Amino acid sequence: MDEFEKEARQRTIEKLLRGLTWYTHDELSRMLTTAEKDGAELLSGWLREKRIFCVDGQITLYPQFQFDAQHSPYPVIKDVLACFSAKDAWAIAAWFFFPNGWIGQIKDGKEFAIAPWAVMDRAEDLLRAARNEHGTHFA
Repeated sequence: MDEFEKEARQRTIEKLLRGLTWYTHDELSRMLTTAEKDGAELLSGWLREKRIFCVDGQITLYPQFQFDAQHSPYPVIKDVLACFSAKDAWAIAAWFFFPNGWIGQIKDGKEFAIAPWAVMDRAEDLLRAARNEHGTHFA
C-alpha cells in the first residue's frame, strides 16, 4: 500500500468513526450479560460463527447497525459477511456506511442510493448488493 492509499484509508476510517455509532467490547459485553449468559462469551461465539464483525484499533469496536433493539445480530449480517470473507473489517464497515447504487430508495419520484446499514430490514437487497461487490476493493 503506497502513501496515498494509506492516507485515503485513514480518512475513510475517520469518516466511519464519526459517522457510525459504535459499541466498545466492554459496553456490548455488559449489555449482553445476564444471570444466564456471559456477554463476552456470547460475542466471542458470534464472531467465531461470523454472525457479526468488529474493527480493531486502539480498542475493539462493533458497529451498532448490526444489532437489533435487543442487541442480537440481524441474521442478514452473517450472509453479507460470507460475501466478503477475505475483506478487511474496515473495508466491510465502509461498504455498509457509504451509499450503494445497488440499494435504492425512491424519494420525490427519483431513486437515490442509500447506505446498506440503513436498511437491515431489506435482506434481499443487502445480499444482492453484497454479491455484486464481491471481488472489488472498496476501502
